[in-house]
Amino acid sequence: MAENKTEPDSDDFSDDGYDKAYEEYTETVKAFSAISDLFFVCGTITLGAGLFFYATEASGHLPDYVRTALMLGAMYFLIRMLTTEMSIADQLALLSLVS
Repeated sequence: MAENKTEPDSDDFSDDGYDKAYEEYTETVKAFSAISDLFFVCGTITLGAGLFFYATEASGHLPDYVRTALMLGAMYFLIRMLTTEMSIADQLALLSLVS
């Protein structure tokens, strides 16, 4: 969605007309990129919250040590995600390079 590949639609190919069409094009790409980033962040926060909920409420059938490990992992995921400048995608790419 963030990679809009259509060329600027303009019948006026003067410098001013092309600049205006190119500005509209870049604004559209920036808007789609921002929407994509918003959905990505909301999705990862929802994933962390779901893991935390599963560890606290819906895992009564698991042993206590598994529930504790799951809760610690979910808390680490949420804290790491909300306090670091590196995105989750960058962390996964870095992790794949290490292993």
